[in-house]
Amino acid sequence: MLNFNIKNLLDWQTSVLLIIFAFSIFGFLNFETDLIIKVLMVFLSFFAVLISVGREKINLLLIITYYLMIFNFYNLYLLYLWPLGVVMLGMIALSAIIFYFSTHFQMIATEKNQWLVYLVVFILVMLEIFLSLITWPIDPKGKAMILASIFYLIWGFICLEANGQFNFKKCLIYLLISGSIVTAIILTSNWYGY
Repeated sequence: MLNFNIKNLLDWQTSVLLIIFAFSIFGFLNFETDLIIKVLMVFLSFFAVLISVGREKINLLLIITYYLMIFNFYNLYLLYLWPLGVVMLGMIALSAIIFYFSTHFQMIATEKNQWLVYLVVFILVMLEIFLSLITWPIDPKGKAMILASIFYLIWGFICLEANGQFNFKKCLIYLLISGSIVTAIILTSNWYGY
């Protein structure tokens, strides 16, 4: 049963996340040309918002928002020829905001210095992968999916470390899921043909 709590919708963090999500879905619908993918993403987005009303299930909404915004940044750079510096600043801001929300909604209690180290490492890793993937001749959807799966991997490691559950078995699960997604994207991408 859906646990609808209006208080969760009224706090500023959830409101900001939903605004970012609305912008990201609008950008995706603007850039995507395939109607079937548009409809599927609208249904998936609606489902993610419905299950994210309670804070316990916010993970799917965060990952979808990150995927959609990365897709939009790639398209702004490739189609509208936005300067790379502006896109990089947007990527840094998006990564910082999503990282804040992911740690806030998961209620990860870390010291402020440790949180800042996690934030800087996360931003640098995601920005480096973003810049590396710019030169890959594949569709921006594939590039964004690779970054979203890396986000899932890093976020999982940080959650495990902050909760004192960091061990080989749990890390292996995150590695297998993220690695299989990246491998599937690389193997099924239409290289040079997007």
